[in-house]
Amino acid sequence: MARAIFEQGSHEPDLTVREMQVMRVLHESTKVNRKLLAQRLGMSYHTFNVHVRNISEKLEVFGVTALVRRCVELGWLEDSALLVRG
Repeated sequence: MARAIFEQGSHEPDLTVREMQVMRVLHESTKVNRKLLAQRLGMSYHTFNVHVRNISEKLEVFGVTALVRRCVELGWLEDSALLVRG
């Protein structure tokens, strides 16, 4: 099983390496079909959605936009809007 990548002493739940990969592709490709994102990670559509559901439950945030926003707030993902603005 993939190891959690965040310190166990943190106040936020740990995400596995695979869950962070899922969040990264969601963050980078919010307009892309989830089936294509799953293929990009070499997993089934069902498995991809299981990871999204698990992340939602861990963070107690629902909806892809809210999930990405929460991960940016936590510093787990870079804010793509800032990257575009330069």
